[in-house]
Amino acid sequence: MSHEICYPTEETWFICFATTKKLVVKAYTPLNTNQCMDTPWKTIEQYSSQQEWEERLAEYGIVIPTLPELL
Repeated sequence: MSHEICYPTEETWFICFATTKKLVVKAYTPLNTNQCMDTPWKTIEQYSSQQEWEERLAEYGIVIPTLPELL
């Protein structure tokens, strides 16, 4: 069964985990107020701050590249 999140009231950043123990990140994404996401994972953290989201991902060794790094 999937879990759907639609149209947050403000831009929100999500991290989905494989289990409730939060040992493995399965997905992560920002979501704008006009977007929906559908995920099979039920253990989800959400952040209203991109910086907090990036700091949490860094705890798992995931670094979000900045725009100049993508060029």
